[in-house]
Amino acid sequence: MKINKIYAYNLRNDAHFQFYTEFRNLVQKEGAENLKIATQFEAWLPLYDKEDTALKKIQKSAITAQIQEADRVRDEIWGDLVETNTAALRHFDPDVRESAKQLKIVFDTYGNIAKKPLRVSKKRGGGKNSTTGGSHE
Repeated sequence: MKINKIYAYNLRNDAHFQFYTEFRNLVQKEGAENLKIATQFEAWLPLYDKEDTALKKIQKSAITAQIQEADRVRDEIWGDLVETNTAALRHFDPDVRESAKQLKIVFDTYGNIAKKPLRVSKKRGGGKNSTTGGSHE
């Protein structure tokens, strides 16, 4: 059986919590003792409860729906931009094709930076955010 790697920082609030809820349920079903993770699991449970409490507060926010809609629009724009560039790679005009090739290099190098986690720069005392590099998402 192949196990796919998952990066929890890529998951949004509810997806992140759902993933850990399923993990908690599986561990409780199989038994933390049987899995030989009892100590770690007991230390993790209070953190799980804190996330649950935090998400309940976030869900009550007056602007949560607006944030989710803005995220959806941003993701849709990114997808449309990539689709348009993919089509331009087959354009009849060689200048357009060449421009699309150059833009594809940027997309492949940096990916969808809107979905990348922020990393705090330690040089300036944590005041400056930068995105991590990566492949196209």
